[in-house]
Amino acid sequence: MTDTIEFSPAKQQTKNSVSMIWIVPLLAICIGGWMIFQQWQNKGVIVEVSFESAEGLEVGKTKIKSRNVDIGTLIDVRFNDDRKRIIARIEIEKSMADFLRTDSQFWIVKPRIGTNGISGISTIFSGAYIEVYPGTFKSASQNFIGLESPPITELGAAGLHLTLNASHGSSLSVGDPVIFRGFTVGKILTYAFDTSERQAKYNIFIAAPYDSLVTNNSHFWNTGGFSLESSTKGIKLNVATVEAFISGGVEFDVPDDLALGEPAKQYKNYPLYASKDEVLENRLYQSFEYVVLVSDSVRGLVKGAPVEYRGIRVGSVISPYLSVQQSHELKIENAQDVQQIPILIKIEPERLIGQSDTEEVENFNSDFIENVKAGLTASIESANLLTGSLLINLDFNGDQQPSLEKFGPYIQIPSTRQGIAKIQDSIEQFLDSVNNLPYDQIASETTLLLGSADKTLKSLRSSIYNLNRLLKNKDTQQLSQNLNLSMLELQKTLKGLQPQSGAYRKIEKTMFKLQKTLDDLQPMLKRINNNPSTLIFSSPRNADLEPKKK
Repeated sequence: MTDTIEFSPAKQQTKNSVSMIWIVPLLAICIGGWMIFQQWQNKGVIVEVSFESAEGLEVGKTKIKSRNVDIGTLIDVRFNDDRKRIIARIEIEKSMADFLRTDSQFWIVKPRIGTNGISGISTIFSGAYIEVYPGTFKSASQNFIGLESPPITELGAAGLHLTLNASHGSSLSVGDPVIFRGFTVGKILTYAFDTSERQAKYNIFIAAPYDSLVTNNSHFWNTGGFSLESSTKGIKLNVATVEAFISGGVEFDVPDDLALGEPAKQYKNYPLYASKDEVLENRLYQSFEYVVLVSDSVRGLVKGAPVEYRGIRVGSVISPYLSVQQSHELKIENAQDVQQIPILIKIEPERLIGQSDTEEVENFNSDFIENVKAGLTASIESANLLTGSLLINLDFNGDQQPSLEKFGPYIQIPSTRQGIAKIQDSIEQFLDSVNNLPYDQIASETTLLLGSADKTLKSLRSSIYNLNRLLKNKDTQQLSQNLNLSMLELQKTLKGLQPQSGAYRKIEKTMFKLQKTLDDLQPMLKRINNNPSTLIFSSPRNADLEPKKK
């Protein structure tokens, strides 16, 4: 019997829909997504800063710091569109985003050597970094223009910002000190040259509380080095501070003849003078303009030269020569026909009467016009013989005049020649006199005189010849010998009368006795002179003395 084998149906197993092998990739994706999210959430703020050069910057290495604390990293450096500057893309930590205000400042810290000293030495080994100084504005920004040097003052610092205008050359630079009576109270922030006004403009900052020292009557001047002054009190040496001595600086004060004035306002403009002496000589005063017509040379007379009255400065020269074009602009007729040189000057009453109101200055000018009528004149004189500079001197050297002449719109001050010009006139007169001498007549008379002298010399020569012949004669020689013998005898006689000789002593004794006799006779002669009758009668006797009772 055949056994049949029966097969039971196989059991069907169910499979999971997700294999265990996908767990690891899914877990990795989740972790990566979390990390990306965390990185996105903690991502810093990207800003761009423009610099002139990328010197010292390295992408990924250069740090962004604020007060020596790392707050970001440089992530990229590229040129801007016109290829004139570089753009540094930096990432600032999200927690430091409030540093990125509109007025925030960025600059590269690297080794620097300048007038303000040496800075950034620590970056020699660690490398340069970008320093950030947070701004004070409420608005934020992501684009900044970097500074090429560290700022002089902190943002928001209390103080006074001013502008100084200089028309002269100066060696001032950013960071130089602003000084008040020897104390540094501020700094020069920026400087530039204005081509339209042809002036150098300096922006300075004076920190509080020293900003209260600046008033509307303050004057600023360039300082530096040292100055030597000589006066009746002796020699005075002024030496600036060490910082100003090396690099220069600006000093300010109120002149002694001015009141302090009102406190200065922000961004007020002041002129910058070349020195302290120029403040006293060339500062702005109320003035009145006059013209002086001179026949002398004006070489050495410059704009700003002093106008003095007996050594006291009362004004300044505005223009040492008014050209024909200037005369036409002033509507001066026949200016080209004037043979003298017109000099425009200004009289500044405040130099004598101090700071005054307009009415007092007007009164001074009226008195000055009356003095011109009374004979006040102007002359060119030497101010310095070494440099050849000139000045205008005023003095009463003229005659009174009922009315004043005018040169265009200006009153004319009469001119005279004084000082060197007067000496020059005297020399010219002397030379003219010498040139006018009758040289022909003098020559003929001199010839006659020389002829007469020649005749006299010939006659004298003949007389000497005759005298020589006479001396050579024997009779003349014998006469000379006899004369010598007589002189010898006379000499012996005179020796006998010398003080040491016996005859002289006898004469001396005789004279002594005679003098004594005359002295003895003196009383008797006096009595006879008083009473001549004593030669015949005896002199009267005095009355006898009688005793008197008590």
